[in-house]
Amino acid sequence: MLNSFLYMEKQFVPHLKIKLYHTTYSRNNFETLLSFLKHGVQPKKAEGYGQGAGFYLWTTKELAIAHATFQKERHLDFSGFSIILTFNEKLNEDEWDLDYEVNSNLIVAFLRGHWKLFKTIPDTAIKRNNAYLTVSKCEKNNFIFAKNITLHFSDGHSFSTIDAKRKDSDIDEASVLGKIFNYLQENHPHLTKHFEKSAFKVMAKRGTAIKYVGSKPLKIDSFNIEINSKWLNYKKSKEFFELSRN
Repeated sequence: MLNSFLYMEKQFVPHLKIKLYHTTYSRNNFETLLSFLKHGVQPKKAEGYGQGAGFYLWTTKELAIAHATFQKERHLDFSGFSIILTFNEKLNEDEWDLDYEVNSNLIVAFLRGHWKLFKTIPDTAIKRNNAYLTVSKCEKNNFIFAKNITLHFSDGHSFSTIDAKRKDSDIDEASVLGKIFNYLQENHPHLTKHFEKSAFKVMAKRGTAIKYVGSKPLKIDSFNIEINSKWLNYKKSKEFFELSRN
């Protein structure tokens, strides 16, 4: 995967316009949905649960439905009906970013492929809780069972990342990898933008999660509401407003 991914980095990828999906819930009297329809999605109000602020979306409807089911079964933030918001947006590296938890393997592959660049990060640049990532001590592993990285911290703690071919990781690992990538974004934007363009092309095909970090509100294209185990689609907000009055 690493060799093919590094090859894709060299290719020019135009801005892609794809459908994106976000799961939410009706709350009391559908106030969340009504606010989204009236004002659009306000990305600055969204929290990243350890991965950084941004509005998180799925690139396939199937993944969005699976996520809604997962949250409902575990009663996570569940109130009212499940809703899937649909957006039709162009992906570009200035307004869109990776979901570091779901795409940690791509970050690991990128760091392994740019190891000398990674090792230039100062040992006091990346902080995790009350400790710093000691980049000078980090190791690139080439085990038979895993092609990963061992991260070392100033408090003596260390852990190995997921393999570059796996799909996702946990929030803690994603947070650290996200901070590393954010540092490289700020200091080596040309290289990371190439990576993100290629990653967006992969995401659109395979299905994954990304986050919107732009400043403009996102406009909802349509939405689905799950009622009695059936997903009802509303293309225009007028249809829903008429239904909500009944």
